[in-house]
Amino acid sequence: MQEIDEYIDWLQGVKRRSPRTLELYRAAVEDFVAWFGNEETLLEKAINVTQLRNWRHDLLVTRNLATRTVNLHLSAMSGFCKFLLHRGKIKENPFEMMDASGKSAVDSVKLKGEDEKRVAFFTDDVLEKYFEETKALADGTYLELYNDGKAHKDAYDAVTRRMIISFLYGTAVRRAELISLKIGDLDFGRGLLKVFGKGSKTREVAVAPALAAEIRNYLKTVEMMVSGGPRPASDNLFVTFSGEPLYPVYVDRAVKKELGDRPGFKGHKSPHVLRHSLATELLTEGADIYSVGKFLGHSSIAATQIYTHGDINQLKKVYGEAFPRANK
Repeated sequence: MQEIDEYIDWLQGVKRRSPRTLELYRAAVEDFVAWFGNEETLLEKAINVTQLRNWRHDLLVTRNLATRTVNLHLSAMSGFCKFLLHRGKIKENPFEMMDASGKSAVDSVKLKGEDEKRVAFFTDDVLEKYFEETKALADGTYLELYNDGKAHKDAYDAVTRRMIISFLYGTAVRRAELISLKIGDLDFGRGLLKVFGKGSKTREVAVAPALAAEIRNYLKTVEMMVSGGPRPASDNLFVTFSGEPLYPVYVDRAVKKELGDRPGFKGHKSPHVLRHSLATELLTEGADIYSVGKFLGHSSIAATQIYTHGDINQLKKVYGEAFPRANK
């Protein structure tokens, strides 16, 4: 459908959405068109709220998709309808129509509570225990067993998995950002990492000395087992045993294998959870929410607010310490 191609081109060129977002949005809009059954009459009949609700019901009940996935589909369609309206393809956007209560129709289409749901995260205690148990993979001790001039895939993968966990938690980068990093993006002298994030935005992220030391050991591991010597700054920072750049499934499997059996966490073990975990830890320890948002590469404070998990006891403690009349 030509309109879908134009919509995706607009998201890429004007909104500067990531390739992954473009892929998901295209799939979502094409799914609606396929569900509607006839793309030739889609614009003639126009899209109404009833159709969107029925589509949502099909996604949620018939196909049993997760609420987050369903809302992503609806967000893609919301943007598509707005795009069509601005170009005169449709006369009204069903997502902007008002219902009897005065709310936008999108509120009655999207699933309630999804945006307010607390994000999942590992506690610092759980992760520190993991790092303590696997420290031999980070400090070079483990590799001394394999310093025989031969390549050992199992050993290399073990070191790489630990490096992935340390890096994701230590920098809060996204999976796609980690995969695309180059050796030259690291400035060991300044302790900084240059990250190319969503919307082609660049940010600098602090790299702690302990993490920097582990990265140096990892680079030595690559030289010893993969490249056979130093690599240029243009090479990918993280590579597989065959020397190829890491890929999404590799990173996903690394997180699941390393943290899948850890107690105290029942949610989905994904790379993004480590981003959630660091953001939560920073805010819990008193970091400024604006600084945390900048660290994460968020474009608005609203995106950072989902990490504020403070319970009532913590709020009472802060209240007692900050409010002059609290103890009078």
